[in-house]
Amino acid sequence: MSKVIFKFDKEKDLWNIWETSNYEHPWENELERGSVLQRWKNRKFEECREEIEQYIQPLYSSGHLDIFLETLQNSWGKINNRFFERLEKITKHKIYSNEFNAYITTAGRCPYNVEEDSFMVSIRRPLLQNLRTCGHELMHLQMEKTHLPLIRNQLGFREIEYVNESLTAILNLECRDLWFVEDKGYAEHKELRKRVMETWKHNPDIIPLINECIEYVKRIKI
Repeated sequence: MSKVIFKFDKEKDLWNIWETSNYEHPWENELERGSVLQRWKNRKFEECREEIEQYIQPLYSSGHLDIFLETLQNSWGKINNRFFERLEKITKHKIYSNEFNAYITTAGRCPYNVEEDSFMVSIRRPLLQNLRTCGHELMHLQMEKTHLPLIRNQLGFREIEYVNESLTAILNLECRDLWFVEDKGYAEHKELRKRVMETWKHNPDIIPLINECIEYVKRIKI
């Protein structure tokens, strides 16, 4: 059975803090981007790395990261096997990797990395929300390796992201009992996420559902 290993890597965290300050996202207004992060906007990482580290060092030294990491590893361990069994059923594919790395971040943004089979979880979020984040990002990774490559010739980057984010609504029907909180997604995807859940209730088959999503994003011309 696949597993998730929770880790802390300071350099990855510092980079994520900087990138959160500068990342241009289609739904940017919904990212956690407080006033503190504005001080590193439009600056190169090398220019402000030490400044970022000095700012966040008190949290690094507090001991909270170790406690958070251990707690999250133990909590995910209770649902790990059930989640991956369900994800295989949802995607109709064997989980493509035996091991995923989940890196703790002190920023609010939690990106995933297909090349490294990894994603981030934020110490700034409650435990149950982070379990949901793990499921959400793992579904993204699985879809990136299974179904999304098959539709890249039909859609542009933003359309692919629109479909990818909307499909995670399935987790509200198949996995909510594992982390007890809702996978809400971005407001811009609300209508398609609603359609995804309605369709899944009547026909839990990922292939026709993806085709329906493709037709939807083509029709609305995002």
